[in-house]
Amino acid sequence: MKTAALFFAMVPVLSGWLAACSAIVGQDMREGDADTDSDGDADSDSDADSDADTDSDGDSDTDSDIVNNCTVKSATCLCTLDEPRPPCDAHPEVDGTGICTAGEQVCELSEDGNASDWGDCEGAMGPDVEVCDPDNLDEDCNGVANEGCFIGAPCIVNPDPARHGVALFVRGSNDTIYRREVFGVPTGGWTNTDLDGSVLHSTTELDCAAVNGMTHLLVKANNPSGAALMAIGTDDTFDAFERVYTDTVFSSLPSIAPHNGGLSTYSMSELHGGSLTFSTVSESTSEETTAEGDITSALDHVFVEASSTSNYHVVGGFNAGGDALILRTLAMGYGGNGWSAVVLPPPSGTTYAYSPTLCALTPPALGEFNEDGIHAVAVADGALWYVELGSYPQTDVDYTWLPLIDGVEAASAPDCVKTKIVSTTVIYLNVVVINTDGETVLISGNAADGFSATNLGRY
Repeated sequence: MKTAALFFAMVPVLSGWLAACSAIVGQDMREGDADTDSDGDADSDSDADSDADTDSDGDSDTDSDIVNNCTVKSATCLCTLDEPRPPCDAHPEVDGTGICTAGEQVCELSEDGNASDWGDCEGAMGPDVEVCDPDNLDEDCNGVANEGCFIGAPCIVNPDPARHGVALFVRGSNDTIYRREVFGVPTGGWTNTDLDGSVLHSTTELDCAAVNGMTHLLVKANNPSGAALMAIGTDDTFDAFERVYTDTVFSSLPSIAPHNGGLSTYSMSELHGGSLTFSTVSESTSEETTAEGDITSALDHVFVEASSTSNYHVVGGFNAGGDALILRTLAMGYGGNGWSAVVLPPPSGTTYAYSPTLCALTPPALGEFNEDGIHAVAVADGALWYVELGSYPQTDVDYTWLPLIDGVEAASAPDCVKTKIVSTTVIYLNVVVINTDGETVLISGNAADGFSATNLGRY
């Protein structure tokens, strides 16, 4: 009897439990999974993924992040972010010399952080063809920068006014002064003068003048900086550089030119406060005169013996802005002496560079007079230009720059000299310049016959 009474007492409890189970089973049947929870996946935990742990990141570990950042290597993590890597694309014999260096690779992580691999080799640089560049780079990685290249600015003379020919002097990147003669078609090559170029200032140009069969080379020194050095010789044989104008330090290279069987020199000297200083150097004359100092570049000058009663000293240089060529003329004769000035703007749309050069035909002997007047040559925007100035620059003449030649990109100041073909009236303008490849280029001709360029190469 007691048993029957207990059974009937439990009926309400069992009925409630069965109703609850029926509701849960019905819900899971609607979800479509086989577990008894209500999260919609097939496992028995309470998260919404299908793994057996209680986090929701979809993997089987018990942490809650979804990336490992490849802190250890695995099938997908081929490298770690802090792992060192040997240099790539190495050049064992030359790396560390000149531009040569091995490359580097870094470990790159995938966007989801679960894979990594080595990136491209970057930064490697091997030997290349040596290029003449202002940055003084060693492209072929042999320990010598700009080898074979000419640097600075060259100079040109007519060593024998009775002959139609020129001699060129250029400084090599190995601190040697090279010489080459050109009489008609260029023959031979560059010869070493054995002059010590290491005493030259790093930015110096060369200036030269031929007087009485002797060539004079003028340069700026590196010690003391700005001192003037001169070497005198013939052909390839020169005395060593010696200091001249020992009381003067020059801000830019002075200019020398033949003058009545000797030399005349013009300079912009710091000693004279930037004023224009003129000196004649010969056996019988030594004088000084000054004019307004508005020229800031290195300058050039010529002495013109126009007649038995008149001569001219013409000095040219650029102003500080590179937008004016200042030509100053000291006229002597015609009943009066004194300086005059002519200002030439650069060719339209261009700016002057480096420094200009002036040249006139040197008479073959004293007592004879200049022919063909004066020419000025300048570089503007990398191109060479020339202008004819007559016996001397005049303030009431409208001068026009003319292109000298196409295809030559100048990388130095030019220098010029005039020569006359023997037994003719034909006069040539000869211009020398260094191009952007470190080669010396000689341009010769005249307005009537045209100009041609000869690439004389490197040393």
